[in-house]
Amino acid sequence: MGTSKSQPNDWMTKDGTGKSTVFGDERGWVRVQPDGQEVVIHCMTGVTGLTQPEVTSVDNPAPGDYTIGVNLIRWSVYFDEAVVVTGIPVVKFDEAGVQQEAVYSSGSSTASMLSFEFTGTTVGVIDNVITSIDLAGGTIVSDDDGSAVDLAFPNDYVQPTGVNVIA
Repeated sequence: MGTSKSQPNDWMTKDGTGKSTVFGDERGWVRVQPDGQEVVIHCMTGVTGLTQPEVTSVDNPAPGDYTIGVNLIRWSVYFDEAVVVTGIPVVKFDEAGVQQEAVYSSGSSTASMLSFEFTGTTVGVIDNVITSIDLAGGTIVSDDDGSAVDLAFPNDYVQPTGVNVIA
């Protein structure tokens, strides 16, 4: 999805066909249904303090030995509400000093937990996780209203330890 501005206070989110699916105007956030009907999904009149959906916690892979190409090394990322994923976002990290990517592997359009997996390519230790999700050309938006999601890991995120890739 892309975003375009038509007027100073208006915004639109367009699907791959260029059709507006969600836009904002003086009414608030509006979703356009497939039949063309506009449905107000968040009324902005008198509303303050709306927050952006965000990552609430991250489960690292369990400590242990993972055989190259055999064992899945998995991160589970939890959000404070259900999200919709398009494309294949990634979590980046170092494996034996080489930057690698765990790719989005599961979580439906109503999921508040997404899994990212990697099978290992180099013998070494998994460390130095980049503390946010990289969209890699995809999108992750709120299932509730289509709003953008804060993809940064929580401030209390702790890097994985004892995750070893072996031959």
